[in-house]
Amino acid sequence: TLMQPATRNERMKKNEPIDKILTRDVETVHTGMSVSDVRKLFAEKGFRDATIREICKAADVNLASVNYHFRDKRGLYHETVLHAHQMQSTMFPIDFKSGAPPAEKLEQFVFQIVHSMAVNQTGPWQVRLLMNEIQNPTNTCRQLARDHFRPFVEALMRIVEEIAQVKLSNFERTTLAMSVIGQCMIYRFAPEANAMTLQSDATVDLQNSQTTKEELKSMAQLITSFSIGGIKAAAKRCDG
Repeated sequence: TLMQPATRNERMKKNEPIDKILTRDVETVHTGMSVSDVRKLFAEKGFRDATIREICKAADVNLASVNYHFRDKRGLYHETVLHAHQMQSTMFPIDFKSGAPPAEKLEQFVFQIVHSMAVNQTGPWQVRLLMNEIQNPTNTCRQLARDHFRPFVEALMRIVEEIAQVKLSNFERTTLAMSVIGQCMIYRFAPEANAMTLQSDATVDLQNSQTTKEELKSMAQLITSFSIGGIKAAAKRCDG
């Protein structure tokens, strides 16, 4: 049975931070919404294909309740994606050892990228939701890029410059950093193209649940070695 709009006590709590709303131990929160099924729905279908009727059914609320707490479907989706990113950052932290050499930091960085993307349709909802958002971006993705992804890339650019050991232009630093990320992303977003052009056992598919942690480590090592060679070659050309 769908619930009625928020009660007076719920209205008093409407300004509670979204992370507290979405991380309760119990499924039904003070909004009266069963958020677990809503998360899964967005992770499976994305923003465009998840209808408001499906959302209300999954949350066990009526439309008025969704609109009251989140204004509309877009508001609910926006908060869910931002929270998914916060949770994923906790699940896959990048914490460099003090004094770690640049090559080690780069390998750790690469491993965390491929590890966080190595999930199939039965994996954590946070990863599936974020991968869907990157493939089919909404305005929420633009905010993530500005507030979260950009600092992530800037950290990688600093590692690139440490490896280069020369002053790089912003274009050079950005291009080299994005080439590192691109080597990781292709295994997540182009598995079918890889399978068509390569032998099935010659590449790793990050959407395949059978991918092991050892395979991910080997992939990270190979991408890191290749990237370091390219960075050093580019640095030599810039220095010359």
